Amino acid sequence: MTILQESFKRMLSGAMFQVRMKPVSDSAQEESFEFLVERVDCKPGTQEWICDIAFTPDETISCPATVRWTGSVPVISLHHVQWPGTEMIEHAEVILQNRLLAGIWNSADRRGYVTGTIRPQCRQAESTSCYAIERSGEVLREWWTGETWTEDAQSAQWYGHEPDAPRETGDEGAHAVFYPEGVVEGG
Repeated sequence: MTILQESFKRMLSGAMFQVRMKPVSDSAQEESFEFLVERVDCKPGTQEWICDIAFTPDETISCPATVRWTGSVPVISLHHVQWPGTEMIEHAEVILQNRLLAGIWNSADRRGYVTGTIRPQCRQAESTSCYAIERSGEVLREWWTGETWTEDAQSAQWYGHEPDAPRETGDEGAHAVFYPEGVVEGG
């Protein structure tokens, strides 16, 4: 697996997606839903991926996807996918960057735009605790995976017991705060 593929798998595994689909028609209503990516795997030597997606604890689907790269930005192609409660999506192209998603979709008789956010979740398999970085009483909009800092407009956290991680921000006022419940919402 390449470095980009490993990073992509880490970003999606255990992430919560909040998605909005808006048909192009003026009278059409926007549809919103969220789901948890429980598992992500790449077929070796291909661009083909399988994502196990949970809409509810009892409702999980396996979603095949093709992932291509524009530089370091993943572009996901979906074909013949049906989310619970929605029509069959014949084709969708979605880009993921900075924990945001945007793209287009079409079904047999409609087409439209898709947008959304991706929230990382505390990976209990890797750690039994989550910390966030706070500075002057506000949670920084960054998260720590153990490798690099990235911008994230939704939440702030890093995984495991990493008491020295706030020093990575370059802010002497930053300090670690323990959040056992997982994702910390930015304010």
